[in-house]
Amino acid sequence: MQDPHQDITTKIYNFWAEEYKKSSENFIFPWNMFDLFLWELSGKKILDIGCAFGRDVLRLRNLWYEAYGIDISKNLIDLSDWDIKDFLQVGNMSNIENMYQASSFDGIFSSATLLHVDKEIALKILEHIYNLLDTEWIFFCTLKISESWETLFKESLSLPWVQKKYVYYVEEEILSILKNIWFKILNTHILETKNDNWISIICKK
Repeated sequence: MQDPHQDITTKIYNFWAEEYKKSSENFIFPWNMFDLFLWELSGKKILDIGCAFGRDVLRLRNLWYEAYGIDISKNLIDLSDWDIKDFLQVGNMSNIENMYQASSFDGIFSSATLLHVDKEIALKILEHIYNLLDTEWIFFCTLKISESWETLFKESLSLPWVQKKYVYYVEEEILSILKNIWFKILNTHILETKNDNWISIICKK
């Protein structure tokens, strides 16, 4: 099952790959949430879903983690550093259960990726993520939140001249979804910005 707008999203990231890399290559997760994710990990094998040009895969491998990444944009992956190209692959997160075996990873993270697909598809992806994690291991994600259930096509910070699809969650809604999949919530942080509010969530299988 594929999001009805995925082809458009893929074309956007392929066409604007260089511009996206320039705007996001120095991004740092707020409030040390990524560091907290790593702190909770007991293992070394990590998957980045929506890895783009491999920014965080490179950071993790420089810290001696066994990190891998998938992304729908071939052009973004082509912009990755030569020494991590073998650890990145073009892939559709909607088919992630066919790409890896169950219990393959100690940690999985998805930063501003699930928000590009409809909620029924995101739910299936989250269920597959749960199965890809080994017992007791960690999932970290960031999503946009609002006080209403809505899907918008709007300009983004990374590509302010391009409209992208964003699916918003109510805070209680996404936490309930994760709990119903049997994730245990460990940590959350809400970042309020001028244009959007974001939630970062660390949870455990």
